[in-house]
Amino acid sequence: MADQLPVANTKSSTLAKSYGVEMKVLIAIDDSDCSSNAVDSATRQTWEGDTEFRLISVMAPIYNEYLLAGLCAPSLEEMQAEYKNQLKQMIDQKIIQIKKNHPNNEVSGLVISGSIAESILDYAKDWDADLIILGSHGRTGLEKFWLGSVAEKVLNHAPCSVEVVKLKKLRVDDKEQSSDSANSNLSAVNL
Repeated sequence: MADQLPVANTKSSTLAKSYGVEMKVLIAIDDSDCSSNAVDSATRQTWEGDTEFRLISVMAPIYNEYLLAGLCAPSLEEMQAEYKNQLKQMIDQKIIQIKKNHPNNEVSGLVISGSIAESILDYAKDWDADLIILGSHGRTGLEKFWLGSVAEKVLNHAPCSVEVVKLKKLRVDDKEQSSDSANSNLSAVNL
């Protein structure tokens, strides 16, 4: 009886490490700075050698009603294929980034299709993820109301622990800018 794991909601606890349980980390990404920060966060952390990383990017459906009538546009299938190819290339780059800092860990990735938050949640459940890492755009007010928050939906409904990495904003000349654009103009930071 002493060899059994106590009942716990997640294997990512210190208790799991002491029992030698493999950890599965799901990193949900898109082409935003927020997602880059999430990958950077995962890359900077220390992980056990048996931690497995899986990067996913969700390809939301492109519907015909979003295409402007009368414009010469490639077919919907061609657009989706090109978008999927771009997501695969992005995932491949992020896999290389993680492997540089964690060469002994298994790192893989894939593109899945569907509604973004629901697809992340379903994949986490099916893969038996211990931790989901994703970025947050930090939307508030009406923007959040209209666009919703993938991070909030994942955080509230995930079958495991969730790490939300926010894009740090700096105040530059009374305008908010992402940390990437603000770094190029640090002399203008109001203290």
